[in-house]
Amino acid sequence: MIRRWLTFLGVVILPLILNAQSQNVEDQFGARPLGMGRTFVALADDGNAPYWNPAGMSFITGNERIATGMYSRLFMGIDNDALGEGFLSYLHHYEGFGSVGISLTHFYSNIYTESSFNLSYAVPISKKFSLGLNGRMLMNAIDEGGFVEGIDGPMSSDPLLDKSSIYGFTGGVAFMYKPQRNLSFGLNAANLNEPEMTWLETGDTGYDQEALDASKVPMTIRFGSAYTYHNYLTFALDFRYSNKEINGGNQFKPYGGVEYWFSNKTVALRSGGNPEEYSFGFSYRSKKFLDMQIDYAFIYPLTEIRKAGVTSHKLSLSLRFLPPPKPLFDLELVSEDMTIYPQNAIIEEEITITAIVRNIGEKAVDNYTVSLYYEDSEKGYVNAASPQFIDEKLDVDEEKEIVFKWTPYAKGTYQFFARVDDDGSVLPDFNSAIEEVDELNNEGSIKCRVFPLPEGTISPLENVLTVNELKLIREE
Repeated sequence: MIRRWLTFLGVVILPLILNAQSQNVEDQFGARPLGMGRTFVALADDGNAPYWNPAGMSFITGNERIATGMYSRLFMGIDNDALGEGFLSYLHHYEGFGSVGISLTHFYSNIYTESSFNLSYAVPISKKFSLGLNGRMLMNAIDEGGFVEGIDGPMSSDPLLDKSSIYGFTGGVAFMYKPQRNLSFGLNAANLNEPEMTWLETGDTGYDQEALDASKVPMTIRFGSAYTYHNYLTFALDFRYSNKEINGGNQFKPYGGVEYWFSNKTVALRSGGNPEEYSFGFSYRSKKFLDMQIDYAFIYPLTEIRKAGVTSHKLSLSLRFLPPPKPLFDLELVSEDMTIYPQNAIIEEEITITAIVRNIGEKAVDNYTVSLYYEDSEKGYVNAASPQFIDEKLDVDEEKEIVFKWTPYAKGTYQFFARVDDDGSVLPDFNSAIEEVDELNNEGSIKCRVFPLPEGTISPLENVLTVNELKLIREE
């Protein structure tokens, strides 16, 4: 009974497993890329990006947050076992930091499973170039109960089952370059450290290093390009290099695919192929209630497995979520809220200028700058006082009074300008720090007149003595 199970594993199940993974795990998931013949390294513009090319996450429009799930029934038509796989991923954009993707994969049969947990990161180097990184934990497991059913006694004597599960860690690096909006190039190098996923202990006798080397997950490099014509028709071409043969296959393989979206990009048809398989698929995307996309792929093997009449079907579901709208900042300083005293002053008399700053936005402001200047006929715009740096919180619908002092030293008519969060358009020394919804309500103005000190002397008008009354007094 034991040997029957081992024979079944070695002759029937393992070849199917190895063929299912012969494309390598990096290009095994996602109904949309698989429907295009596994040509996706230069597209990577949806929830499959964390696996196919993490760098593509930087170019997903609208900073969308995407959750994707896939289920696949592999090689339908075989007996005694059911092969399948699942995939879950979520990618999230962080402003000023980059994009992060988390994904889980699971390949299963009645007696064997492969799982992985993946953490991906992408950061734009420029508007046209992005860098991606990927870290992965691998776990393979054997269900010993599948071998020992109806058999008394343990199977620990069989070296194949010395361990029921094995773990490994690996990583990769990826790039994407988009010289034009409709042209892109991508590269994904995976399994750079080639982890050993062996069931054998390194100290076991009877197994040489060659057997251990054969258990290494091969390093693969996938690179390709994609061109989109009129935003609807996409042609993609990929090449994959593996540093060792997989199932006796070539180390270098080409892949080609085409995709066409129509009906306002709600329905798509795609097809593709490579030396090992032919595939086609379709998509339906609805934005009525949720931004939801369903992808389907049918894969027909061109290898020896096709003689068994088996095929693979893959189904994916993606949900796109726009990030919540950013709160709007808006500070207001207008002429109606400015006062000046005295409005008619004399030279060297201190003048007080007051302005009101209001927060009419949707979020509190922690710090901001208010400047005051006037226009001189000879010098141009001149600072009337040192700018005030307000380092305190101004909540929504709150206001703060800003007071400036200025002393004139020449007569004339002066027009003062007070500006909050100065953008430097008048005085280059300032630079706006707050991105506001309205930059036109940040400045107010007010005028005053300055007069010289009066000069004069006091003197009598005429040297004339006037007698108004004369009295005569006589004494006897």
